Amino acid sequence: MKKILMINPPTGIFIRDDRCQSNVEEFMISVSRPPHELLIMATVLKNQGHQVIINDYPIEKKSLADYKHDIEEFLPDILVINSTLPTLSGDSVCGGIAKQIDENIMVALRCGAIEYIGEDAMRAEPLLDVIFYGETDSTLSELIKYEDKSKVRGIFYRQGRDIIKTARRPFLEDLDCLPLIDRSLVKNELYSRPDTNMPVGLIEVSRGCPYGCIFCLAPISYGKNHRLRSVHRIIEEIKSCVKKYNIVDFHFKSDLFSLNRRWVLELCREIIKNNLKIKWFANSRVDTIDRELLAAMKESGCFALALGIESGSQEILNKIKKGITLKQIQNSFNLCKDYEIKTYGYFIIGFPWDTEETILETINFSIKVDPDYLDFFFPYAFPGTELYQMNKELNLIDDFSVGKASKNSYIGSQLPTLTVSRKKLVKLRKKALQKFYIRLKYVRKVLRNYKGFKEKMRLLRYGFFSLRKILG
Repeated sequence: MKKILMINPPTGIFIRDDRCQSNVEEFMISVSRPPHELLIMATVLKNQGHQVIINDYPIEKKSLADYKHDIEEFLPDILVINSTLPTLSGDSVCGGIAKQIDENIMVALRCGAIEYIGEDAMRAEPLLDVIFYGETDSTLSELIKYEDKSKVRGIFYRQGRDIIKTARRPFLEDLDCLPLIDRSLVKNELYSRPDTNMPVGLIEVSRGCPYGCIFCLAPISYGKNHRLRSVHRIIEEIKSCVKKYNIVDFHFKSDLFSLNRRWVLELCREIIKNNLKIKWFANSRVDTIDRELLAAMKESGCFALALGIESGSQEILNKIKKGITLKQIQNSFNLCKDYEIKTYGYFIIGFPWDTEETILETINFSIKVDPDYLDFFFPYAFPGTELYQMNKELNLIDDFSVGKASKNSYIGSQLPTLTVSRKKLVKLRKKALQKFYIRLKYVRKVLRNYKGFKEKMRLLRYGFFSLRKILG
């Protein structure tokens, strides 16, 4: 039996999954997520008889001193650090602290998009013993099982002075073979909806996306084959959350929730049939929703959809291979309004071909579409994406180096465009947020949507802090 400590390091509240690695505090609507990838790994190991602890230091407002105390108390055989490229250098400090306490602790790090820079990361961080890449559900389980690390797929490891990369782990075809995650390993009440303060249970419903957006990590992290969990298995997990943890609000985690129309309708029917009085939200694409689908989703408890718009310029949408039109975007948001499903619009400004004019088009389009909430981000050129290669060819980026990424890369701008400086992009982002949110029409709409006094007060407090982000 092994003792394993898995951590979200005290370097900020980040989305640390394989698809998105942004700082939650950068979001206008900050929704923290439980460390789902760690929970899967931990549940697999716990079912095998190992002793596993998950500590999410940022969400618990704990420090490096708390972390050091936990290492000294628990003395794990293996430390797993859940990292992001923007926080990699800071996160790796935790490995050094562990080694100072006991040099025999194996320090492993998991991080989305690290496959392309794993060797550089291990050379830059000499106290890392292993790096996981790809789907990591059973990687650590295999690492414990095999004395010969070369048999473990999906890792970088040290062999003397050499760094060895093993074969990529095949994408898991049958998602139903994964166990229902053991939610007792985290403090569920800390991951909550900002408008109600109710705990949110994250349930992974699918993996993979067949689309070719040049900036997205989904095809790299989870492949282009859209793999679905069975409706039966999802319903089983919902029931478990409701019964064991009194969780009735859910985030259906998916690279593309509404791609398989028949499956979505079946899931909605089963939620209704089982009389599950839940609320849920998901991510989707504007060209995969219609009236029948939204009606079923609304009846089964869907209260919000997050939709990737990216740009209000058709020219930019075409260049980033988004595969949607401005008309489709407008129609989808109108449909959501018809069914009173709240919308969260994601916009990205600062693609290589963006000009001040196309960015202003995007800002004006955001007001025309009028989602309930939105965010403006900058593109992050992850190694391995088409965007990264394009930026290199346009001489907008050098080879990625470990430690170069900033914790604020999503709001501080990693790159200029061909015509707009990084400094100007930051100003345009602030202008975009001010122009959208500081509108009397918008304030009236939000207050009208939340009727309860407590909800209104919570929303006003949240709005005050959001205003500070916009004006600061």
